[in-house]
Amino acid sequence: MTDVIDDVLTSFTTRLDSHRSSWPRMQRCMLQDNGVDAVLPGGDLELLRNADTWFVSHGMEFKDNYNLNGGWEAVHAERLRIMIEKGFGSVVSLERKLPDLVGLLKPRAEKSEHNLTEAEWSELGKIVEQTEAVSHRALWTGDRVVLGDSHSVARYRKGTLVLRHDGLTLYGLLKRGIKNMMQEGCVESARELVISAGNIDIRHHLLRLEKPEESIDEMLADLWSQLESLKDEGLIMDYEVTAPYPIEHEDRKLPKTGYYKGTPFFGSRDERVRVAAYMNTQMLWRFYKIHHWPQRWYEMDPEKYAQDFMEKPRSVHLSPRFHDWNYEENKPNVR
Repeated sequence: MTDVIDDVLTSFTTRLDSHRSSWPRMQRCMLQDNGVDAVLPGGDLELLRNADTWFVSHGMEFKDNYNLNGGWEAVHAERLRIMIEKGFGSVVSLERKLPDLVGLLKPRAEKSEHNLTEAEWSELGKIVEQTEAVSHRALWTGDRVVLGDSHSVARYRKGTLVLRHDGLTLYGLLKRGIKNMMQEGCVESARELVISAGNIDIRHHLLRLEKPEESIDEMLADLWSQLESLKDEGLIMDYEVTAPYPIEHEDRKLPKTGYYKGTPFFGSRDERVRVAAYMNTQMLWRFYKIHHWPQRWYEMDPEKYAQDFMEKPRSVHLSPRFHDWNYEENKPNVR
């Protein structure tokens, strides 16, 4: 018997190059640091059924609804029955409360041949109502915080709380305010704060401006000012900024989730390489502590970089194989 970490209706892939599964793998490491050893079942329903505890990890893309491209199927009903069999106390929801599974899923199931009974729906409703969420804040065993966009998970390491906001630009982070976003994440203070943002600005926004370099200067000046203010207030002891990734080649097909205003990026690759290099240079000038990705990534053929180091089959993210942390062994990665 063991514990498992999995989503409600679908399993996370066991592929190590999957950005989506990096989140539950990170959570698995956090659970291990709290003395709980959980595994990703990878679709093995018997492993899910026989587990002592089902830690529910909500997909990175979850927005209070479930996208079932193939419609309601028998496996979805079976997974809910397994949850019902486990009952209250054997189901733990990570990071957020379970959504209204009955309200969300019963209308879909009723239109199929794989519906649950009224008694089963009633039991499921009780589990949802009674199950409390275990926040990442409660699992946090250190004093390091990463704040940023969807790429921020790549900066996780032991003792880190990742405040991930998918789609967050550096401009948006600064406008909302770093201090405010820390407070929203229930973080009063941290020994080290890591900022991971800017890739989306380069991909979609900066080249829409008349003077992108001036905009970079303004953002980095604001970033420095906000971080120094946090130090002066004693809310953080130290900070680090994360350099942008290399620019991959333009012919690489991307999922529509990576599009903005109907395009996968704005500006030519050469233009984006230019503004990324400028951001890197200005970071070196302004900040004494910067996380740089391996220099060889920036110098290699952009198509090979995408094939070897980015998520497979395709996305804008770095493959979790090359994150700061080895999620399989719960130790630092060697790139």
